Amino acid sequence: MKGKIIVIEGSTDGVGKTSQVELLVKHLKEDGYQVVTHHFPTADSPGSSVVEEYLKGKLGPKEQLSSYAINSFYAIDRLYTYITELKEAYEAGKIIVLDRYTTSSMVYQSASLSIDKRDDFIDWVKNYEYQLLGLPKPDMVLYLSVEETTAAVLRKERTTSDLHEKDQIFLERVYQNSQWIAKREHWEIINCLDENNSLLSKETIHHLLYEIVMNRLKEVR
Repeated sequence: MKGKIIVIEGSTDGVGKTSQVELLVKHLKEDGYQVVTHHFPTADSPGSSVVEEYLKGKLGPKEQLSSYAINSFYAIDRLYTYITELKEAYEAGKIIVLDRYTTSSMVYQSASLSIDKRDDFIDWVKNYEYQLLGLPKPDMVLYLSVEETTAAVLRKERTTSDLHEKDQIFLERVYQNSQWIAKREHWEIINCLDENNSLLSKETIHHLLYEIVMNRLKEVR
């Protein structure tokens, strides 16, 4: 039996993806599931070496690179990691919880394209990675969503030299794009704000996320 791939995405950096991955993995293991996890892009890996050079700006401004080329940098990281770290677990029927995946390339790389070209790009990414490269499709994508004002605050609280994350205008486009793609791709959207637009506690968000995961696991058995 093939394993299950669960991906956690967020409408913005700082929304708590990594914390939710950790909580979900812990809870699933307590329930008796065999679980492995990974964060993309991979740190200090042969497969992610070009990604690291790109994010440092060593390949030039992102505006001078094709979205298709940038996606390919990340795709190689995903393929290398799958073959060397995740494939055995997947084929053994384990649950793989991922912090970002092909889904992130759909969001980030298509954000640089005009609206009329985004559909074609997203369809190309799915065909390239899931069909031509043979990466497994996710069984579910959980999208942590906050409204735009909160997203802007969370972004500004982060400090980084990352080519993407230091470009606030680009990240605003990524935010809008992620909202659209989450609906287009029928991701599970989790509202992470309360009625006062304050961020819910990580425990409350985990409860919402965990309930969805358990219901979906029953469906895909």
